[in-house]
Amino acid sequence: MLQYLLDNLIKFFPQAAGYSFVTFVVAILVWKVCSFYLNTKKTVGKFPQIETVLAKIDKGLTTLNQVLLEKQIISQSCYSSENSPRVINEKGMKLCKDSGAEEIFNDVKDELLKELEKKPLTSLLELERTSLDVFLERMNDPRFKKIQDFAFENPRFEGLPLTYTDILFILALKLRDYYRENHSDFRSG
Repeated sequence: MLQYLLDNLIKFFPQAAGYSFVTFVVAILVWKVCSFYLNTKKTVGKFPQIETVLAKIDKGLTTLNQVLLEKQIISQSCYSSENSPRVINEKGMKLCKDSGAEEIFNDVKDELLKELEKKPLTSLLELERTSLDVFLERMNDPRFKKIQDFAFENPRFEGLPLTYTDILFILALKLRDYYRENHSDFRSG
């Protein structure tokens, strides 16, 4: 009888070993999938925190970029006088007219004034910087294409270097003045 059991065991052993091996592999796969699922569930739970941190980093980088860009534009502007408040000089006025910026400004000034009125302004300097921000936020607006093309085709204007942001700064000064005309609390210096 023992011989009979051993013969049958040896005869069916490859099948039993195969089933055992497949069962073992399936058990390992189930264990790995469960581990992956649990680890993923823990990680996904942390995503809202990561989103908040990334949003803060993005806002900080945007603010830093804006401040650096404003500083560069304002400090290098040769189309306005350096007195306070800045005033568009003769070359700036001519640039505004020749580039078509004057007519574009007249078309969009009321819309931009409404946008400026939504922002909390407490000083003339803040008004000037915010006016520039309003234009920088819209620098890719299709309505400004004529100005973009002018700046691209004329890297120098009356012997002075010219960039698209120079024209936007002139427009920002015009917007600042337009705001002051319409708000009595900002009329006097």
